[in-house]
Amino acid sequence: MSDGEHIHLGFAVLDRQILDKDGRRCGRVDDIELGESDGRFRVQHLLTGPGAWPSRLQRPFGATLAWLFGNGMTPISMEYVQEMDQSVRLNKTAEELELGEGDSRLGRLIKRLPFS
Repeated sequence: MSDGEHIHLGFAVLDRQILDKDGRRCGRVDDIELGESDGRFRVQHLLTGPGAWPSRLQRPFGATLAWLFGNGMTPISMEYVQEMDQSVRLNKTAEELELGEGDSRLGRLIKRLPFS
């Protein structure tokens, strides 16, 4: 995953569960936004949301998910990342960062289904 100076972001960060400061699950890392600083690329934001799914899945699955869930992504600034290990732990609540809203909507939809 790392050679001391470099880190392989795809293995180390993508698809990690995001936990807010209260331990609430509020998404997964779906993409990473890089920016240049001092001539070096650095992670600016972790991105979560269905907007990353279409490009990661084959047609027609990606297009169907985009139609169902939209194509929005929420950026999480690295200043809010407290720790990264098996999951990404944040130093703010999901509500403060406007995360986990899709889970709430999906939960309401699932409750309407018969036998749920």
